[in-house]
Amino acid sequence: MIHRLYGQYVIENPRVQGRLLRGYNFVRRRVAEVHGVAGRVVAKKGVPTNVYYASVQKTGSHWFKAILEDPRIRRVSGLRSYPGHRYEWGEFIRKFPPGHVVPALFVPYGLYEEIVKPEDHRTFYVIRDPRDIVVSWYFSARDTHRLVGKVPKYRAVLRACSQDEGLHYAIETLSYTFAAMRTWAYAAPTDPAVLIVRFEDATARPVETFRAIFDHCRIPVPDDLLREVMADYTKDAMRRMDDARPFWRQRSLSDDSHYRPTASSWREAFTPAHHARFAEVNGDLLRLLGYEETDAVEPAGRPAAGTIARTP
Repeated sequence: MIHRLYGQYVIENPRVQGRLLRGYNFVRRRVAEVHGVAGRVVAKKGVPTNVYYASVQKTGSHWFKAILEDPRIRRVSGLRSYPGHRYEWGEFIRKFPPGHVVPALFVPYGLYEEIVKPEDHRTFYVIRDPRDIVVSWYFSARDTHRLVGKVPKYRAVLRACSQDEGLHYAIETLSYTFAAMRTWAYAAPTDPAVLIVRFEDATARPVETFRAIFDHCRIPVPDDLLREVMADYTKDAMRRMDDARPFWRQRSLSDDSHYRPTASSWREAFTPAHHARFAEVNGDLLRLLGYEETDAVEPAGRPAAGTIARTP
């Protein structure tokens, strides 16, 4: 009862919840840095000194991070996960301790370049159809996301307008996010350390996609272990894990789960006006990322010239 009451107090006071999370992660980052400098965390032989996982919002970052942090994967790699930090909102860390996976770098490629990386490193960057990101962000910000950062402001705006207006607002708000995706699309083909991963490939073929990620990152996860791990990270399993966390670390403290039964899709939500505004704001982004500009078919086959290739 006290837990629930206090949980409700935190919902109504996002600053309190944000302070709890920042304090928790601050301590974890200091511990990680001490261990890394002291040589207590060392990658296994043949595994890169550091692995960097970059992405944007609404691309399954908690799912990817949970798999990378699984104790069975850690035993194979020797890498620990560096505690989360919103680098685009506050202090940017230019050098991370050795022996770590650095997850959820929501930054443009130019800022990623500023990181002082060991010579032996690997990076993968997760993309998703930007139109689906718009729709997913809209429902999350309006209904289920934990009230931290700018979410209270977004929720107030979105609940005061229609879905049609809210999607236009989402398109405008996410323009900087999509500009960051564009920088990776331009740079990744010339950076052999970077692998581009499609969220759609990861959800449709998780074992094959994570095999490609681990092969790129030189983490020798056996096939049987990979299948075992992936079976433990379904959407239902992730929901149960979230419910088991301390209330101030849960992704949603409302009665509605952050993990909706079906993924958001632009095909059901976008109107011709949304398509027109998206194109006006983001130009040729869909073509650059390899997503079809028509709503007739899923992206498939060989990408057009100048686009990002599909995950192997």
